[in-house]
Amino acid sequence: MKKKRKQQHQPLVAPAPASKKKKKQKQQPAPSPPPPPVASSNDALQVVDAADVAPDAVENAMRRRTQEDGDVRGRRVLRALIAPVGARAFYEETFERRGLFVRGRGEDYLRGWCSSEDVFRALERPATSGVDVDVTRYDPSSEKRKTLSDGIISATWARQQLDQGATIRLRQPQDRLPKVQALCRALEGEFGSTVGANAYLTAKDGAQGFAAHWDDVDVCARGVPRCCGAFTPSTRVVSRRGGRGWSLFLF
Repeated sequence: MKKKRKQQHQPLVAPAPASKKKKKQKQQPAPSPPPPPVASSNDALQVVDAADVAPDAVENAMRRRTQEDGDVRGRRVLRALIAPVGARAFYEETFERRGLFVRGRGEDYLRGWCSSEDVFRALERPATSGVDVDVTRYDPSSEKRKTLSDGIISATWARQQLDQGATIRLRQPQDRLPKVQALCRALEGEFGSTVGANAYLTAKDGAQGFAAHWDDVDVCARGVPRCCGAFTPSTRVVSRRGGRGWSLFLF
């Protein structure tokens, strides 16, 4: 008789669950490195002579060309403002790094953009102190500025205060002066951010309306013939300090 072999039963083992493949997480781009620190005060401000630049460079840059967008005109205006420094050199060597001081242009370069009479003409519309305009004097004894009015400012009164040594600051002149508005809008196309303006009139003989201070804004300063003291009519300063908006100061 044949013996039946005992069947050996294999232990039941549950199959291991299939491991899920982990999705690769997209790597976030590393933040751009901060601009290199300024090594010394000599590196904090670049001084450039612009005596050979055409006096009507900005005016020519603002003229509309056929079939061009605002970005193209904005780059052209930037080049005119900082000439003879080129736009590429500005972004690589100055932008968010140091100030740029361009000197040596005559008064014709500034003529027609924002004169002292333009400021007084803007004040013929109702202007509120502290909102639209400031008329101030600086008191050296207290090292503070003094606001001379808190009501409606008239052009006649502002002119009298200027002759007596006050400083006039017209806020947001682009809302009242079309040429300043056009210049701000052109620069907005270049920088991709809001560009506003302030216009300053300061009396002669070293008068001062504001205490020495600094602002955390990006500034492009341009002189006008009325300005005296620390700035000359051909002075322009461009500085970049990492803010989100640009201000155009018309001195």
